Amino acid sequence: MRVLLEKKKEVCMSNMYAPPFTMTEEITNLIIEIGEQVGTVTVYDMLQPNPKLRRESRIKSIHSSLAIEQNTLTLGQVTDVIEGKTICRKAVNSCGFSGKLCAGFDEAAF
Repeated sequence: MRVLLEKKKEVCMSNMYAPPFTMTEEITNLIIEIGEQVGTVTVYDMLQPNPKLRRESRIKSIHSSLAIEQNTLTLGQVTDVIEGKTICRKAVNSCGFSGKLCAGFDEAAF
């Protein structure tokens, strides 16, 4: 049985892929250096803040807080206010009075 296993091993070894180059110590060291550099870049990318994601999160948080208070501003309107634009829409109060409601964002207030 042992002889049979050794012969199978020989057949498998002869069918292995042989690269068209010879592995040297220099090649091995370069592969290790490349792996270290890839790891450094990966960690660096993970540490970078994402201002777009933070901004979107802030807008959604403000929109949700306003919705809890029964404010009907859309995400787009909240975005406009944050960007410093003035938004206006027709408003009707509980007494039936209708008029123009405008809102803006004042950086100095914060």
